[in-house]
This record gives sequence, structure tokens and C-alpha cells, in this order.
Amino acid sequence: MASYEIIEAYNTKGMGLKRPILKHIAHKRGIPHSTIHIWIRTKEGIILQQRSKNKDTHPLFWDVSVAGHIDYNEAPKIAAQREAKEELGIDIQIDELIELGTFYEVHYHPKSCIMDREFKTVYYYNYHGSIKGLNLQKEEVEAIQTVELNDLIKSIKSNVPYKMVNHKREYFELVISQLT
Repeated sequence: MASYEIIEAYNTKGMGLKRPILKHIAHKRGIPHSTIHIWIRTKEGIILQQRSKNKDTHPLFWDVSVAGHIDYNEAPKIAAQREAKEELGIDIQIDELIELGTFYEVHYHPKSCIMDREFKTVYYYNYHGSIKGLNLQKEEVEAIQTVELNDLIKSIKSNVPYKMVNHKREYFELVISQLT
């Protein structure tokens, strides 16, 4: 299914080109673009999101709490706020988002013919509510659960018990260092 989301094309150095492009075209042609990731900690643990079984990439894999594309002319923190509301029903306070860094990753997904070239701006957020009763976006999120940091670290290193979306080692090292 084609996506009609409009995002911004980037060059390989991470500079926005002020050129709108349809997300599915960027994926088909391997055009770099930007996304956000939010790692959310609650009093119950760190939220992991299980990607929907209908996703084109990594269906049913466990991943970061919230992830999504940055719309054309949208600021990364605004995208983070929007995606948290859409995917989990959480109202993020923008001034409480902690930026951890930006990572460039390239992944080819042969089954869906998607070439992901993404600059991921990664955030940490401390959520004071409970995950019980969160409103999950079924098109994006199959399930969520919280995990203790040590269990998350073990899973990242071994993919057991959670089959995790693979990110660069440096990405996970930074995230883990910030969550400890």
C-alpha cells in the first residue's frame, strides 16, 4: 500500500534539501530522509513496541517505544510529540524530551523492496503515567510492554527473548548509556 506521507529529502551528510517527496518514493529510490525515535521510561520499566504484523519492514519485531517519519517542514520535537500521541496515545511534553543524538542507518528490505536511508534523531522521555490503558495505533503497533534495563540489554545482545529491530551498535550503546 502506497503511503501519501510527504517528507523531506536529505543528502547523505544529513542536510535537508527543502525538497518534499512522498515517503514511499523515498523508500523505493533509497533517498535519505529523517525520522525520530523515542525511548520512554516509566516507573514500570522501558516501553518496547512490537511492530504491527502488517508493517512492510520488521513485522512483529520489538523496537523503540515510538518511531516515525518527520513530515515535510516539521521540527523533530514536534514529530516526536505527534508520533507519541498517534502510536501510544501519550501526550509528550516537548520541553522534557532529551535528545540523545542522530544516527544514519541504511537498511535494505528485499521482501518489500524498501531501501531505508534514515537520519534517526533519538530522544529519551520519562513518562509519569502507567502503560495500562494506552491507546495503541493498530496499524503501527501490535503490542507494548515494559522491560527492565538489564533485560533490554540482554535482548539487544542476543535477540532473546525479544526479537529486536537491528540498529547500529553505536546507537544501542548510546541509548543504554543514557538509560543507566
